[in-house]
Amino acid sequence: GEQAVPPGRTHQLRVHLAMGLGHPIVGDEIYAPPAVADKSRNMRGIGRANRLCLHAWRLSFNHPETGSKVAFESAAPFAPDAG
Repeated sequence: GEQAVPPGRTHQLRVHLAMGLGHPIVGDEIYAPPAVADKSRNMRGIGRANRLCLHAWRLSFNHPETGSKVAFESAAPFAPDAG
């Protein structure tokens, strides 16, 4: 199911992803460099993001207990082809 980001965490995610890792969140008008912000205004035909797009369409990691790789996929709810 959908997970909500706890209060105060959104800012941490924005700063860490943009400044620490160099991967700003789509729709972030504050921390994304101008070239990235311009691209996120019309990405994949979606048009301007009217919110932070905190959605991973694919997520995988090694399970902490079994060590097995687990993977999940979910279409972005804002994508043109999302149900």
